[in-house]
Amino acid sequence: MLQWLEKNSDNTLRIAWCPGHSDIPGNERADQLAKEVALFPSSSEPTITHSIRHAREYLKRSWNISWRNSFPQQGSWATANRIPPSFHPTPHFLELAGRRELFKQLLQYRTGHSYSGRYYRRFVPSANPACPCGEPIQTRGHDIQSRPTYERHRTALRKVSQMLYLPGLLGTKDGIKAMTFFLENSGVLTKNGYSLPTQFTPHITDRPLTDFIETEPS
Repeated sequence: MLQWLEKNSDNTLRIAWCPGHSDIPGNERADQLAKEVALFPSSSEPTITHSIRHAREYLKRSWNISWRNSFPQQGSWATANRIPPSFHPTPHFLELAGRRELFKQLLQYRTGHSYSGRYYRRFVPSANPACPCGEPIQTRGHDIQSRPTYERHRTALRKVSQMLYLPGLLGTKDGIKAMTFFLENSGVLTKNGYSLPTQFTPHITDRPLTDFIETEPS
């Protein structure tokens, strides 16, 4: 490179930073070429990159085979366990990273560990498992499909499943998005039954100025 620069004064090199994985054609092409090279090592000994890539592919393939062979499943999680295993979180969950309360509620609802009569009957026998609407046992199916209080919040759910089919709402990517909207606006999973307040990502300017003023020790 130095020889090429010194060969002619018109030869210049410009270095620029670009964000990775942001749909930049040149970056995406370079990433694809790097992956192709890793699959075909030039020497008889495989490269570290080649070995790691194949190990990950083998692990993911084995994981998916084990997952497919686990059906039919039992328990509350079985209804939602419809998305094949992956090394990366579902993109919609990453979008909720800054909204911890809503993120927590979505996980609780999909696994069945939430404020519901069915959960109370199993883990908190002293609590009343009945729904405030009069249903003897409050369940997530009752909340999603028939509890009168939340009828006006079901529009987003019916766009995914007109019949409000639980595996489709709890176990698909479109269903998870709709369930997030339902949980956020209905308040079905809060302890008091009210919708969540709007949350904002904290910023340094939210703190009072006095927090940054150093004072001499008394």
